[in-house]
Amino acid sequence: MFLNTGCSHEGQVIMSGSDFTSPSDNCSMCHCDRGNVTCSKQICPDLGDCQNVIMPKGQCCLECLDCGGYVQGDRW
Repeated sequence: MFLNTGCSHEGQVIMSGSDFTSPSDNCSMCHCDRGNVTCSKQICPDLGDCQNVIMPKGQCCLECLDCGGYVQGDRW
């Protein structure tokens, strides 16, 4: 335990008060508080009825590729 200086998490030393991404799960955000680490999964936004979703490399959440509000058959 690192009193007032930080935390040890998965082989990394983290400064107390710091937020960081878990090295083993880039979808978990963690916080170091005087030797204690707490982690929680990233909450992804609801994409509604999006028909064209992608998973960007290195990201945890799907993203919607919209067409600016246009749908097939629209004329502009």
